[in-house]
Amino acid sequence: MSYPTIGTVTVYDPRLHDLIPPGAQIEQLATNFDWPEGPTWVDDEAGGYLLFSDSPNNRVMKWTPGDTEAIEYLRPAGFLGDDFPGAEPGANGMALSPTGELYLCQHGERQVARMQASLSTPEPRFETVVGHHRGRSLHSPNDIIFDTRGRLYFTDPPFGLPGGQYDEANKALDYSGVYRYDPQLQELALLTADLDRPNGIALTPDEQYLLLSNGHPDRAVWVRYELLPDGRLGDREVVLDVSHTTPGPRGTLLDGIAMHPSGYWLGAGPGGFRMFHPDDTVLGLLQVHAAVSNATLSSDLRYLYMTADGMLLRIALRH
Repeated sequence: MSYPTIGTVTVYDPRLHDLIPPGAQIEQLATNFDWPEGPTWVDDEAGGYLLFSDSPNNRVMKWTPGDTEAIEYLRPAGFLGDDFPGAEPGANGMALSPTGELYLCQHGERQVARMQASLSTPEPRFETVVGHHRGRSLHSPNDIIFDTRGRLYFTDPPFGLPGGQYDEANKALDYSGVYRYDPQLQELALLTADLDRPNGIALTPDEQYLLLSNGHPDRAVWVRYELLPDGRLGDREVVLDVSHTTPGPRGTLLDGIAMHPSGYWLGAGPGGFRMFHPDDTVLGLLQVHAAVSNATLSSDLRYLYMTADGMLLRIALRH
């Protein structure tokens, strides 16, 4: 299947070609969404498919390689009531647990939830996994990942509050946290409240460091925290500050992070997706002339899938 191409790949460092081959182009796979987010690859007997959220429309979409359109997979996905007063009631980030269950960051319900149905026959039945910290409601869980021990990490900025991110009246917490939840211990730990808009999240392949993006235009930074043996966060290092970058669509907000098993990683931000080397060098920029949100990898590492304003995209990788 041939897909139309879009945007440009700008090379800053030739090591970009260790991951993205020369001449690779960004493909536009499907359109006609509002704000796609949370791309998640799912393997199946037919070869796999991609799920992604469309939060303003309170749904999760499904795209299968070879298709030119995405189909609705799950609705409602993030708000189970009748009328949400805010702009983004649906799910945002999603992830599969080590046992293959779908977990969703639900804006409208202000929780991390597990879908209580199989991936092949999805239904809007959800079990609350985390909805409160210290007895108070979370803001709007945003991005989520699992470690190899089955613990989940997630960010909780205020973007999905009913009145938007500056909706002080609906905030039960006076901080925006980054959390880890251990399902076996049923234990929730606040890892840091240092970032006012924590958004994208990733673990390095050795799980020694936690990467985070801060989605505030005045403090647009990617940061790396050391993960200490006792589970707490250690030293913090700013990887890159783009607070003064010329605003693109939707300003200079930083968004999702995708980690490659090699340690290369991709960060959504102003101007497009930046590809980072493990030594923190920015190797290149994937530009699509639209606001970008998140990314993930296919399980065979052949493609990097990306979500941007109204679009599902991909680019071929070396593998």
